Parts: sequence; C-alpha cells; structure tokens
Amino acid sequence: MTIIKNQPKPEIDALPRKELLKNLARGVALGTGASVIISILSPAGIKLSIFLTNIFFLTLGAIGGIIYAYLSPQQRAETRKWVLKAYEEINNEQKLYLIICALAILILIGYATGISFGTKEFIILSLLFAGCVALRDFLSWYQAISENLLGKAILALGFAIASAFAYGLAGQKISYTIHVTPTNFVRANLLIAIMMIPVIITVAGAFVSALGIVMSSLFILPFMLPGINKIAALFSPRTSQSQRIRFQFITRVFQVFFYTFVGASLWTFGHKAANWYDEFTTQKISSLVYEFDMYPGTECKLSDGSKIAPLGDAKFLVAKRQASGKIDFSPPIKCDD
Repeated sequence: MTIIKNQPKPEIDALPRKELLKNLARGVALGTGASVIISILSPAGIKLSIFLTNIFFLTLGAIGGIIYAYLSPQQRAETRKWVLKAYEEINNEQKLYLIICALAILILIGYATGISFGTKEFIILSLLFAGCVALRDFLSWYQAISENLLGKAILALGFAIASAFAYGLAGQKISYTIHVTPTNFVRANLLIAIMMIPVIITVAGAFVSALGIVMSSLFILPFMLPGINKIAALFSPRTSQSQRIRFQFITRVFQVFFYTFVGASLWTFGHKAANWYDEFTTQKISSLVYEFDMYPGTECKLSDGSKIAPLGDAKFLVAKRQASGKIDFSPPIKCDD
C-alpha cells in the first residue's frame, strides 16, 4: 500500500500570478457578500454608510492584492520581508504613531466621501486615542527630563511658575466675587487654584502650538546642529535614545506636527469653554469660602445660617446661606459697632 504524504503548501510568494488573482477574487466576493448581509441587518439610518465603509476597505485590499500579484516571486518575498522587518524594528511609540496616521487618513476620507468612519463618534474615539498617546509621550518626556540635574531644575522652575500663576488667578477670582482680599482664605484659595489647572493647560497648549509652528517653519536648521541626538532625546520621547531606532527623522517630523495639532486643539477647545468654566468656578467660590474659611463665631451677633471670617483690623466678613442655597456676603463690619 502506497502512503501518500501531505505535501507542504507552497509559500504565498511562490504562487503563480493567476492563483493569487483567483484567491483575491474569491476574497473580494466573500467580503462583498458579507457586506451586503451586514448592511441589510443594520439599522435603517446606517445601512448605506456601513456598506460603503466595507466596500472602501475591500477596494483598498483589492488594489494592494493586484499590485502584489503582479510582482515577481522574488520581489514579493523581498517586499514582505522588508515590511515585516521594518515593523518589528520600530518601537512601540512609532507603532502608535502609525495608528494615529491611519485614523487621520480615515477621518479625512470619511469627510470627503461621507462614509461612516467620518462620523462624530469615530472622531471622538480617535481623538481620545491620540490624547492617550500624547499623555504617554508626556510621561516619558517627564521621565527623561527628570533624570538629570538640569532637567530637575527646569521642572522645579516650571512647577513654581505654574503654581504662582494658578494661585494668583484664584486670588483674583475670590476678590472679584466677594470683594475682599483673599489673603485670609487659604483653603478656598488653594482649592480654586487647583480648579485653575485646565486654564493653565489651555495656556500651555497655546505655547506648544506656537513652538511647533516655529519648529515646522525652521525644521531643517535644528537638525544641522552638532549633538542633535542628545538634545532631541529631551524633546522627542523614546525616539532619540539610540542610533538603532529606525526612521528617526520621519518620526521627529510627525511629532512636531502632531504636538502642534495637540497644542492647537487644547487652546481651541479651552478657549471655547472659557466662558462656561469661568461661570462654573465663580459659582463655586462662594461655597468654598463659606464652607472652608468661615466659621460660626461668637465675636459678632449672627443670625441662623451666618458665618464670619476675620479680615484684620478688627473687621469681619459675614456671610449667610439663604433657604434657596444662595450665599450672600455682607460688606465687612466691626463687631463692636
């Protein structure tokens, strides 16, 4: 009895062109059928969008498959090996950047064609993903800066400036709201300063955006400087720590434009929400001062629901919570009056 051994399947690179095209045609046909079924089962409002989205990806796959089929077997093998090797050699940050580029291309195509990945939900999820990548880079940048003495000094100076700026804004808002100096309202001032963090982030976004525009305008000049790799290690997270990292220049170009976009987005959205956030913090100031920096003292005769806070020079600030929850501040008084 003759034993027939299982013959190994030929590599895809070695398949004849006709066989590759037949397999491609079968795959496109199956994909089209599946797209029709999925679109039929989908809700009425998104049937066409889902079908067009699937057809778009099938079209891209078909074009790539045809180009691949018309390459010689040696070119196919070399191309596939080069792509796999290049992808394996790039680091995790660069892989995340590739995903961001793909999402951006899909959004642009969606806007141009009106298909489903141009919808608001997809854009929001894409922006959240880009934000997570930016936060990941910021943390790695912070780690790189904090590992040397000069970096620690720069960070300390930055935190000091940001804290003073936030504390100053908080004091101004307190004085504008209750019309007294905020000096004695330490707890409320601190809490409101924390609430100023979004304002500081908005200002930082404007700075990053302006810096990115300058860098993109003069992009070639910085890379002519000696020792640029050591300098770039501070500003391009995880892309300049080793000469073995591939596509360093392209990655830096992407980072410049990506963080310019991130900074501009922070400034734009923060600026649009400024009025709403200003009203929100103003409403909270009265409650914070009343709850954390005032007390029902015996220095003055107080009605029910009233509290006082010393202002110095024997003067006191009196506030009363109304039944509606609103807090009214009276002009400063002297309790011996």
